[in-house]
Amino acid sequence: MTAPNSSNSSLILAKIVKGGSTIFFFSLLVSPLGYLIRLLYSRTLSIEDVGLFYAVIGLINFLSAYNDLGFGFSVSYFVPKFIKDKNYQKVWTTYKYGQYLELGTSFVLSLILILLSPWLASNFFKQPEAEQLVYLLVVYFLAQSFLASLSKLFNGLQQEKFYASIQFTKLLFTLIFSVIVWLLGVTSATWYAASWAVGYSLAAVLYALVMKKTNKYLVSSIIWDPNLFRKMFKFALPALLGTTITSFIYSTDTIFLTWLRGVREVGIYGVVFALATVSDIFVSPINSLFFPMISQLSHDRDDANIKKIIGVVVKVIPLVSIYFGFFLFIFPASPIQILFGERWVAASEVPLRWAVLSTPFITLTSYLTTILGGLGMVKERLRLAAMVAVANILLGISLTSVFGLIGTLAANIIVYFFSMVLHIILLKKVVDFNLPYFFILQTSVFLGIIFLLTMITNFYPVSVVDYIAAGIVYSLFFLLFAVITKTINLRQTVMALKS
Repeated sequence: MTAPNSSNSSLILAKIVKGGSTIFFFSLLVSPLGYLIRLLYSRTLSIEDVGLFYAVIGLINFLSAYNDLGFGFSVSYFVPKFIKDKNYQKVWTTYKYGQYLELGTSFVLSLILILLSPWLASNFFKQPEAEQLVYLLVVYFLAQSFLASLSKLFNGLQQEKFYASIQFTKLLFTLIFSVIVWLLGVTSATWYAASWAVGYSLAAVLYALVMKKTNKYLVSSIIWDPNLFRKMFKFALPALLGTTITSFIYSTDTIFLTWLRGVREVGIYGVVFALATVSDIFVSPINSLFFPMISQLSHDRDDANIKKIIGVVVKVIPLVSIYFGFFLFIFPASPIQILFGERWVAASEVPLRWAVLSTPFITLTSYLTTILGGLGMVKERLRLAAMVAVANILLGISLTSVFGLIGTLAANIIVYFFSMVLHIILLKKVVDFNLPYFFILQTSVFLGIIFLLTMITNFYPVSVVDYIAAGIVYSLFFLLFAVITKTINLRQTVMALKS
């Protein structure tokens, strides 16, 4: 292992903070957009129509795991290395190989969806309106595939402002057209699906222009490089298998609920999931920053900084998730009523408490998966993902069929906990980092005290003002805890920003 270099460590920290600040800024902009879209749909559609809309999108997103054949992962992995060597021809060739494969596969999958849409509407969704939704959301699928290929390039180039803003832009366009539909008084799942198709298509055109304007030095003629293609394929194949398996872990909730319980529970799940994963608005975008960075550090054999990054991740990331999730756990009804309306409270209150229990495991597992990918441990990650996927399928089907939505959420808690543990074990085989056991104990005691205080005082926020006041007090307590336990080093963070 290489010796730590304080100067290099400061540069790495500064890079993470600056890049993370850019991504964090756009995530703050994305946050209200995502909730405004769900709020609009939940208040203007029936629970069943909300469920149908997100059930169709869930199926399409499930298929999107296959549309780049793993080459998108190769683009993000190889581009930083070629940029460092200033081999711009290979950067462009790598990007184009990934883009052509992604778009080609997307067209094939879209054709299959169109041909099967009548059967899917009758036998899977069990709603005749689903056929029209499939036709419209195929356009969304194609536009999203194009944007994904651009995002992989921006990610590999470490151009945070572009790949971080893609999500904001496409959601902004989608919200604008959804509001137009609402103002015209033609609210329906079909018209909202059309809003997604148009919004994502406009975003695809915009970022294609941005890419050509800001990266002119990369644009060149495409050449056939069999050695590069073989390298990409060799890296892409296990990545594709890993992504395919991972899609069974992350995307099967909606599939199983649609198949085994119906679109109503899918609608409830959508509301619960939106609230339970609110921390992802802040931590998930930053996750994408680590892949090219870990890849570059691994290439430079900078083990000291890799260890430092992992140490921060395993301590800070779960705490951020817990900060948001625990507040929802002790006060679940208020945010549901405030955001989505009274009619959702009775059906969503208990599932929300179950859902937030899995979010720290989900978030940390996502980061560890990214780190393993940056280290080039694709095959090892594939074997691990296969085990988790099998467990997820078995538990998901058995518990969902018996207990419905609660069974789905219980399966998530079990699966993601063991997935997190297995990822940590695998990562510790190549990187010697320490787990913060004492910090975990401190956090558990701290959360226990807060829970007891709410039980003893019998406090529960009723109005919006009460909820905001409770959130401020809760946040101050959490900030104090983070400072006392030295989870937040304000001085180091400010110095990194200044540098």
